[in-house]
Amino acid sequence: MSFAGSAHADDVDELERQLDAKWSSLETTIEQYNKTAATLKSTKAEAEAASVKVKPLQDKVDAAYAQIGQMSAAAYKGGKASATNALLGGTSADAVLQQLTLLDAISSSEQKQIDELNKLKAPLDAEKKKIQALLDAQQKMETELAAKKVSITGEMTTLQTQRAAAYKDRASRAGQRIDYVPPFIPGPPGKAVSFALAQIGKPYVWAAAGPDSYDCSGLTMAAWAQGGVSFGHYTGWQRDASTPITRSQLQPGDLIFYGGDRHVAMYIGNNLVVHAPQPGQNVKIESVDMGGDNPTAYARPKYAH
Repeated sequence: MSFAGSAHADDVDELERQLDAKWSSLETTIEQYNKTAATLKSTKAEAEAASVKVKPLQDKVDAAYAQIGQMSAAAYKGGKASATNALLGGTSADAVLQQLTLLDAISSSEQKQIDELNKLKAPLDAEKKKIQALLDAQQKMETELAAKKVSITGEMTTLQTQRAAAYKDRASRAGQRIDYVPPFIPGPPGKAVSFALAQIGKPYVWAAAGPDSYDCSGLTMAAWAQGGVSFGHYTGWQRDASTPITRSQLQPGDLIFYGGDRHVAMYIGNNLVVHAPQPGQNVKIESVDMGGDNPTAYARPKYAH
């Protein structure tokens, strides 16, 4: 199911589900591509090594054929062993027969040598042919996976556009305005951010943790529960249970603390946070610095990868 035209609030969860499925497919495709590319590189090296092993024997076979060719040319186009020259020069029939017999013996010897070389070369040729077939199959697979990657990425881009419209529509229905919707984020951080954004417009209520109202740590606790992280309902506990990071390391889903243990918000990207501000206000999106209220700590929840 995909959504064409205008998006509605109820579309968000379905679009998130589709994006999650596409992401899983893309991850699998990328890993298959990486494996195929690495294997292809190894197979190319095997093919080159096989060619190197075959070349000396092939050179000897070519040289032997060339020698037979030279003798044939000498026999039929003129030369010391030429039957034609012998006949034209008045050489006896016995002498001509001897020359032809000698030439045939030499050719037979060369052919025997060629046969022996071909026997030695046969398993190497078979190995080279087998490797080439594997190389062709891997190159075909690499091309197919690259095309699949492009296709899935294009589908995700379309879904991202529809998802952003759905988020804005849902916020509008809650009496809020969203100018920025973070791109789809896979895994626990994505689930936490998605949940937090879905609470936009719900009122701040002291000590509340949903589903109809939240305080600041109640919102982050409920959001990260969606990502499999169990937090206590207190900013200090959430900070202590997370990994300290710097501002430059911020990623969507990370927590930002203000005034020590006074307030916590969730980073969503683009220098923005979603949070439950204070009594009389609703869950909303604001700048990280919130009009001069500078953060005092940054932390990343410890989730299972």
